[in-house]
Amino acid sequence: MIEARSFVVAIAVTVTIHFSSSIAATKQEPAPPGSPPPLTEVERNVGIPGVQFSDVIEAKGKPIVANGAIGPDDTLLTIPYAYRYTAIVTEDVKGFSFTVGGVQAPAGSPGYYAGSFVVSGGYIGFGQTPPMDMWCFLPRVVGGKRENICLLRNSPKRAAIAPTRMNPYLWDHFSPMTGTFDYVNTPIFKRQAVELPIKPILEYRFLNWKNDTAQLRLYAMGSPVSQISLPKNANGDYRLRTVGGDFLLKKDSAEPNSARIIAGESEPPMNSGFIRVKLTIDADSHASNCEVLESDAPKQLQEKTCEILREKGKFSVSSTTIEQTVRFRLPADQWLKTSPTDTPISANPR
Repeated sequence: MIEARSFVVAIAVTVTIHFSSSIAATKQEPAPPGSPPPLTEVERNVGIPGVQFSDVIEAKGKPIVANGAIGPDDTLLTIPYAYRYTAIVTEDVKGFSFTVGGVQAPAGSPGYYAGSFVVSGGYIGFGQTPPMDMWCFLPRVVGGKRENICLLRNSPKRAAIAPTRMNPYLWDHFSPMTGTFDYVNTPIFKRQAVELPIKPILEYRFLNWKNDTAQLRLYAMGSPVSQISLPKNANGDYRLRTVGGDFLLKKDSAEPNSARIIAGESEPPMNSGFIRVKLTIDADSHASNCEVLESDAPKQLQEKTCEILREKGKFSVSSTTIEQTVRFRLPADQWLKTSPTDTPISANPR
């Protein structure tokens, strides 16, 4: 299983941290000239904290909210969107093997950043696998045979073709059907503003009510992406957080199998950032030392993070030192405040 980002770590009760792991540099062949570097930590940390996919896309245009009672499989909400980062292929992208031969994306193909991914539970060499950026391209517009191709660069000189059975316009995770990938030579492309030949839209469709949750399904460009379960809050509402704002769902009193949706006030503003640390791991898999290498967080939060990683963290690694990039978000009024550390770190999928 390959998942976006990697882990969620909770610090006390007011701080949530997103882990994206990296390892010490190993000896590898250099990437081809013109091959773009990975996104920076700052670029990966953009978006609205807690809003899925907001680090990859942003709303473009006014959301369309359905009126009245909405039944199963009908659309509650439509949001036009744009990709945060776009690019254009500058050299033909060619297959790496006989199974994928020839040009897969001609020079001139436009594309977009589709997220950064890690192998869930997987380890390569020393420490945990680093995040890999995935870019998708639309070669058909310049004479290619494919409608689209999504490439996960997992080595300096080649990139894996992501499974074609998935929706290429929005990714949260994927698993190869056969356990192996087809490959292309490292794509050479230039990051720049590009007008894509598509008009992307999100759709949130209502499925049903299940116990105290509203079941929805998210679509991108008319194809399903994932299913969403919204829990009921203290007010009896079901809050849907999106790149186009917050919305509230309610059960319809006259039609119990239907739902109604209205625009809701956004939750209190959140601060977000990252802390890159170097950890020394002792014999019992705990961190005996924590050194902050880079961060945009206040010093007090850096120190608190290291304290919790040393006291509460436990790491399944094969090396004595590792680097971790800790992504955090917390309410604006809690920026310099922390709660007691009696809440243990929890490692759960994002």
